[in-house]
Amino acid sequence: MLTQYFSTKQRIWYETLGTLIEMWRELPDDQDVADAWNKLLKSVDFEEHP
Repeated sequence: MLTQYFSTKQRIWYETLGTLIEMWRELPDDQDVADAWNKLLKSVDFEEHP
């Protein structure tokens, strides 16, 4: 059961990452996309994108 939980959580994280990458490519100057990107990176202790 615990393995399934982590598998689901990882899948959701990677789907979110993929969606944000697509949005970043389509809307590189959109502040909402930049904020979402930075929030996702902070959730795994990465630095903010400049």
